[in-house]
Amino acid sequence: MENSFNQKRELNEAKKGFLFGILSIPGAFFCIIPGIVLGILGFVKSRDAISIYEKNRESYNENDLKKANNGKILSIIGGSLSVLFIILTILVPNDKNTGNSNNIDNTQKKELSIEEQVISDSLEKAKKDSLELVEKIRTDSLELVEKYKTKKQIEKELAAIKKGIDFSEYDKTVESLQIELILFGAWSKIIAEGKAHEDKGTQKLAEKLKKKVIQMQIKEFPRLRKKYAKVVSSKLWESNIEVHSNGSGHRIINFTGGLFANNKNKKDFQEQVHEILTMFRFSQARYRWYKGEDEYTYWKITSKKDNDLVTF
Repeated sequence: MENSFNQKRELNEAKKGFLFGILSIPGAFFCIIPGIVLGILGFVKSRDAISIYEKNRESYNENDLKKANNGKILSIIGGSLSVLFIILTILVPNDKNTGNSNNIDNTQKKELSIEEQVISDSLEKAKKDSLELVEKIRTDSLELVEKYKTKKQIEKELAAIKKGIDFSEYDKTVESLQIELILFGAWSKIIAEGKAHEDKGTQKLAEKLKKKVIQMQIKEFPRLRKKYAKVVSSKLWESNIEVHSNGSGHRIINFTGGLFANNKNKKDFQEQVHEILTMFRFSQARYRWYKGEDEYTYWKITSKKDNDLVTF
């Protein structure tokens, strides 16, 4: 019996919240202070009702919860409108009191006394200065956030490099090896943003990160090429194609297999792998059709140096 009584009482609270929410909207237009009060009352009562419904959903009708939710939304709208009208009342001067030049025609303006005109101009200038100040504060805040964000990102990357990057996790497949290249590309992008930043401290950090990344690339790219040849050789084993790298920095990649007895096959194969070989910065690709053959067909690959930052 007591539970039924509580449910009725709580339902009445939700209905009150809904009613207050409805009344708060016309209240905001015709009587600002009551509009705020009704908005607050409606919000509180609707919120409390919603909280109770959520905990005891099975005991209430879904429409009751919707009504409480609607009360909450209407209350927020009404209360917000009331606050907005108060702000507009303060910020926007009334035509009768200020002689706003935007709302007075030329004839009326001539009739204003010198004192009234001075007051009107002063108010207009103060309003313009206030808006400019607000815009400046907003712009400065955004710039400060961006400055802090870029600087912090560079500091984070430098700390990770100092701790040590384990590149071995990228050694399993061609795709994972490419992910390592993407990592270098990401560092390159951060460096570019830092060097373009107006903050001198951020620029110095970006230059420091650049030196660290280049050192890693010089060390890592030869290992990447050697690993790439090994992974591809394992992948092409079933096609009777052997792959290995050699030369200074493993910049030459060799493909050996019966498939390459035909010159067209060599050309077609090279066209397929040219882009990825360029990404790993090989300088030459050689093709033989059997192991131990002295002669080979080769393609020269124009790629960047290992100390050039990675860009895509």
